[in-house]
Amino acid sequence: MRLGKGTFSKFVVLSLVACGVWLSAPKVFASSITGVVYDNRNNALPDVDLELTDEQYSTGTRRARTDGSGRYTFDGLRDSRYSIRVMPFRYDFIEQIQTVEIGTLTSRGVGGGTAFEIRDFYLQPRKGSLEEAEASVLFAQEIPKDARKAYEKALNDFSKKRKDEGLVSLNEAVKLFPNYFAALMLLGRQYIEKGMFSEAYPLLIKAVDVNPKSPTALYFLGYTLHKLNYNKAALVALTQAHNSSPASVMVLTRLGIVEKMEGKYVEAEKHLTQAKKLTKGANADLHWELAQLYGENLKKYDLAADELEEFLKAKPDAQDSVKIKEMIKKLREKAKAQASSN
Repeated sequence: MRLGKGTFSKFVVLSLVACGVWLSAPKVFASSITGVVYDNRNNALPDVDLELTDEQYSTGTRRARTDGSGRYTFDGLRDSRYSIRVMPFRYDFIEQIQTVEIGTLTSRGVGGGTAFEIRDFYLQPRKGSLEEAEASVLFAQEIPKDARKAYEKALNDFSKKRKDEGLVSLNEAVKLFPNYFAALMLLGRQYIEKGMFSEAYPLLIKAVDVNPKSPTALYFLGYTLHKLNYNKAALVALTQAHNSSPASVMVLTRLGIVEKMEGKYVEAEKHLTQAKKLTKGANADLHWELAQLYGENLKKYDLAADELEEFLKAKPDAQDSVKIKEMIKKLREKAKAQASSN
C-alpha cells in the first residue's frame, strides 16, 4: 500500500498512540506553596520577605512578601524539594526555614501534576528585641469583666480572620475601660496595619500615658507620628523606646530614618549601621536607607555605592535595577573625583 505524505504522517501518529506511546506535550508547572507568617502571639505579620530555593534542580531563588493579612504565595512550581526562608527584617524576630517536598504523578506516571502545600510560620523574638524588653517591664491592671470579655472576643475574631468584628469588639473593650492597655495597643496596631494613622495616634498616646515604660507603645507611637509627618515628636518617642530597648533593629532603623529626615545625619548613620550589624543576613531596606544617607547627605560616595551593591545582592529582582547599576557607576566616578580634589 502506498501512502501519500499527509496520510503517512497521520499513520505514524495513530501508530504511536495505538502502541501506547504518547507525544510529549509541554509541562505546565501548577503546584503552589502558601501560608501565613505569624509572630509569637499569633498576630499575622505584613511585609515580611521570603525566599524560595529549589534544592533539587537549582533553578535559582524566588522571592515573595506577605500581604496585609500576613499571607505569602509561591506558585507555578515543579516537582522538587524546596526550602522556604522567612526574613523578618522589619521586625525583631529570628529568621526561620522550612522545607517542602512537592511530588506529583500525572496520568502518565510522571511528575507534573498539581499540589497545594500550606506552610505557616510562627516566629520567635530575637535577643534584644522589643518583645524581650517589653517582657522586662512590670505592669498589671485590674480589668473589668465586661471589658475583658470584649477583648477576648476580639482575639477570637482575629484568630478566625474576622477582622471587622474584631475591631468592633476592641472598640467596645476600650469604651468599657478607656485605660485598657492591651486593648489600646492591639487596636492601635490594627489601625497602623490598615494605614489609618490618625485613628491609631490617640490610642497609642493613651497607651503610653497608661504605661509610660512600655518600649513597644513608645515605638509604635513614634512610628505613627513619623507617618503623620510629626518627626520631632516621633524622635522623642523613638529615643525613649531606644533607651529601653537599645538592641532592637526595628527601633534603630526607624530612629535612623527619622533622624535622617530631620538633618541629624551623624546620629542617623550611627543608628542605621548599628541596625545593620545586628541584622543577620542582607537587609535590603537598610542598605537602601544607608545608600541615600551616604550619597545625598554625607557625600560618602564610595560607601553609597557599596550599599547599593549590597541592596542589589539582597534584592536582585528589584525594579529599576539597571538604573541602580548606573547610579553605582556614577557614585564611583564621584568618589574618584572627590579623592583627586583632596
